[in-house]
Parts: sequence; structure tokens; C-alpha cells
Amino acid sequence: MISLRLDRLGPRERLGLGVLLVVLVVLLLDRLVCQPVVRRLREIDAEIETTEKRLAYNLSARNTRGEVEAAYRRAVGWVGRASPAPAEEIDRIKGVIDECARRAGVLLVSMEHRDPRETEFYREYAVDIGRFECGTPALLRFLHELAAVPGMLRVTRLNLSPGGDEAPVRGAMSVSRVALTTSDPVSSPGPAGADAVE
Repeated sequence: MISLRLDRLGPRERLGLGVLLVVLVVLLLDRLVCQPVVRRLREIDAEIETTEKRLAYNLSARNTRGEVEAAYRRAVGWVGRASPAPAEEIDRIKGVIDECARRAGVLLVSMEHRDPRETEFYREYAVDIGRFECGTPALLRFLHELAAVPGMLRVTRLNLSPGGDEAPVRGAMSVSRVALTTSDPVSSPGPAGADAVE
């Protein structure tokens, strides 16, 4: 029946019907094939752009690796590493404080330590000097000696009771030290002597 109706069509109608069928097929192909492909290509372009940005960032980070490693080694040399046994490190810190006090002329009456505070990357040791006596110049020398010791000793608390003209200054203080506990993540060799830290 359709073929009979098609036979009755003239050449112009047949041409119009052929063009209509071609347009219909193109529209179906566009809807079913082209649009999903174009959508997927846009997604791939977005992924490529994101990957290029990530790659550019990683390359810039890689280019600064030597500088970061050198800064890390300097920091390790300045801060130092924690000894495997906290008791040994506390004894060493107490010995350093005693030596600084002796050189500066400060009398340490009592000195106690607190348990180290440990995190994933570092361990913080704290020593409380319950009471000390000295003159003001000796106290200043003592504080300077502590600040000059390698390993980053620092005074975290200082309480003073000023004496009279002849009386010594009395007070109490807390001294702490932070030491790294992680293994060295830097694999390449650093400058000479960089590994020779506490």
C-alpha cells in the first residue's frame, strides 16, 4: 500500500521525501550518536585540563625539591633529633642546663622534668627549675647561654622575685626543647655534615 502511494508521487515529491528521510536520519544520528560523543569529548577535555594543571603543579614542586631538602637538613641540624630513650634526652638536657648555670654563676636549687609530649613528628621535653638564685647579670648570662645551646632550648616560663641592692634575684622557670622523631624523608645526600646532628 505504501509502495502504491510512493508510485503515485511525482519526481519533486519523491525528491522532497528523500530529503526529509535524510534529514530525519541525520537528526537521529545527532541525537543518538553525536551528542553523547561530543559530551564525552568535553568531559575528556576537562579531565585533560585538570591533569595538565596537576602536572604543572607537581613539576614546579619537583623543581624546588633540592631547595626544600636543603632547608629540611638545616632545620634538622638546628632542631636536632630525639634520642631513642626519652630518659637519656632528659638527662642530657638537665646536664646542659646545669652546665649553663655553672658558667653563668646561677645557683639552681631545684630542677624537675615533666613527661615528654609526643606527636607524630616531634617530641617536646620540658624541665621545670623550681627555684634559682643569682644576680641580674648572671641571670642574663644564663638566658643567653641557654639560647646559644645547639638543639633549640628555650625558656617557656620565667617568674622573678627581685632582690634588694645586695640580695640575689630569685625565681623559677621552665625550659623546653623540641626534637624530631620521624625518620629522615630526604633520600638524596645533603651538604657535608648535614647528617651529623644530635
